[in-house]
Amino acid sequence: MQWLMHRRSGEVDVVCVVRSGLGEWNCSKERFYAWFDINLSEEQSKNYLNYLIDGLFIDQNTEQLTVQLITYNADLQYFGNAILTFNFNKESGGTIRIVSKVQTISIEMYNDDAGKVRGAFEVVQLTQQLEDLNNSFAGALRRAIPQEPHFD
Repeated sequence: MQWLMHRRSGEVDVVCVVRSGLGEWNCSKERFYAWFDINLSEEQSKNYLNYLIDGLFIDQNTEQLTVQLITYNADLQYFGNAILTFNFNKESGGTIRIVSKVQTISIEMYNDDAGKVRGAFEVVQLTQQLEDLNNSFAGALRRAIPQEPHFD
């Protein structure tokens, strides 16, 4: 456990950060981050979930649970990032509102026609940036090196 103290407007605020191999608790944000590693067996994952429940990290007062999954599809060569947020609302009869966000990105970006067009635009933009950098460097060099007077 690590305790950090800092002063704000004459008051002392105490912020604690607890780190373990599988999670992090930040008292100032009232959040606990738990990581389920891919190398955990099914039994280890169940034990860790039970630890979170038994340790009251997840209980009847939990207002929100966010799950993030990062996956890779080797056949399609796509990475996927899925974020699921479960909002628990006791006032409305115990409803659970689920918000999802899924993002994917192709690893091979330049294989199809759209990728080739994108690649061409990236080359044009890179060329412009290199030209701007060259002009900036040349201008700075001209200003840094004094010009010798020319006598006829």
